[in-house]
Amino acid sequence: MSKINPEYLCPGCMAVLDEPDLPCPLCGFDKKTYSPSPRSLRPFTKLNIFLLSWLHVILHKEILLQYFQERLMIYIVTVLRNI
Repeated sequence: MSKINPEYLCPGCMAVLDEPDLPCPLCGFDKKTYSPSPRSLRPFTKLNIFLLSWLHVILHKEILLQYFQERLMIYIVTVLRNI
């Protein structure tokens, strides 16, 4: 497996670029005019496994809560209809 130089990846769409200094031909992302938002991670920020795991757990809990809330509402409506 060949490794891709991160300098040749577009931070906007992750396409492999022929010329890293030119705007991306697919999405138009231009590294020269890009200004990062203070509320977001900068392109190519390395995340540690703890953070990724924590985000996965939080997302998984949200999905489970939504699922069980929907199931509970269906159960309540079914019970009320049968009264």
